[in-house]
Amino acid sequence: LKNKLSSSVINSSILLSKSKIFNSYFKETSEYKDNFYFPFYYHLGFQTNPKKVCQIGSKLGLIGACFLQSNKNVEDWIIMDEIEEAVNSSINLIKSNIKTHSKVNVDCININNSLKNIDMFFDMCMLTDNFSEEKTKIYLEFLWSHLNKEGLLVIDYIQNGFMKDLFEEFCQIKNRIPVYFKTRYGIGIVTR
Repeated sequence: LKNKLSSSVINSSILLSKSKIFNSYFKETSEYKDNFYFPFYYHLGFQTNPKKVCQIGSKLGLIGACFLQSNKNVEDWIIMDEIEEAVNSSINLIKSNIKTHSKVNVDCININNSLKNIDMFFDMCMLTDNFSEEKTKIYLEFLWSHLNKEGLLVIDYIQNGFMKDLFEEFCQIKNRIPVYFKTRYGIGIVTR
């Protein structure tokens, strides 16, 4: 994965050319222009084989759009975020971006109403947004408890302050050794 990422010639503008965004300003952000941020998820899709994915942090469905261009095995993609179910335009945009490249079942769930009510298990779980330390701890435990054996936990934003220490401590408690990738914000992956 590290070799593919470092030698990649694919960029976000190619990967997300069919995706919808709220305004053109997003295409000018450093996140969009970074050759390692969204393309990482495209390369991760080649290297993994999940059927059920849970993602906390919607990122407008753009991470799913990148991942699913290279991975055709996913059947269900569950997004958990602080999405208000009443804001259908946001949910429709997320679903549309993910379904642009796949016929995957997509469900968007308001995380504030769901943590205790989810009884599904996943082959891959992703934490792809920058949350507070308290929320991050809660989300890590939730994702770990809903991850199938040998499933992958993917954590973004581990270069930001407390995140790397928190993730390393979490892995140590779970008796796991994470693998790190140098992307815009740093990504860590650990196997259950």
